[in-house]
Amino acid sequence: MTGTAIELVSPAGPGPAVEGRLTERGPGLYHLAFVVDDLDHEVHRLRAAGLLALDAEPCRGARPGMRVVFMYLPEPAELLVELVCYDRVDHPAPRVDLPGARPPGDGVGRCP
Repeated sequence: MTGTAIELVSPAGPGPAVEGRLTERGPGLYHLAFVVDDLDHEVHRLRAAGLLALDAEPCRGARPGMRVVFMYLPEPAELLVELVCYDRVDHPAPRVDLPGARPPGDGVGRCP
């Protein structure tokens, strides 16, 4: 692990994505995010491990050069997982390596 970040999320008003989950379950863990080098590889690997891909293809993330894919781990965990890829893997983002993930490459990510 080369870095860790914790993001606290709170709705600023009615209608955000987290509102339904907060109403149904109350406060708590919403999702985990992992920075990866190859979104396609990780989506394929995690699907084989039983996670469901919620996005048909990667989406633009909240930061420049960021692409994300959301996946869902069903019961008993019922956990939302966000895979994050930057155009460059040497982006100053915290990174937590997933077990079984490919090692960092030549500094260029494989984000679509």
